[in-house]
Amino acid sequence: MTKLKNTICLVIIVLLPLWSAAQCSVCSAVVSSSAQNGGGVSKGINHAILYLMSFPYIILAAFLAYRYRDYIAFQFRTLIQRWRML
Repeated sequence: MTKLKNTICLVIIVLLPLWSAAQCSVCSAVVSSSAQNGGGVSKGINHAILYLMSFPYIILAAFLAYRYRDYIAFQFRTLIQRWRML
C-alpha cells in the first residue's frame, strides 16, 4: 500500500509542473492580447498573482510565529525550573 501511495505521489509531483506550464501559456496569451487592446485584464491577472503568491508566505509566517512562541514558552519554563532548584 505504501509503495502505491509513493508511486501516486511521484506521478502527481512530476505531472504538476506540466499542467502549470500549460495554464501559464494560456494566461500569458490572454494578458498580452488584453494589453495590446488596452483592456484591464492584465491588471486583474497581476493582482490575482500577487494575491495567490501571498498565502504561502502568510502560512509560513504563522507557522514560524507559533514555533517562536513555543520556543519562548519552553525557555521560560526552563528558567522557572532552574530558579526553583536554587
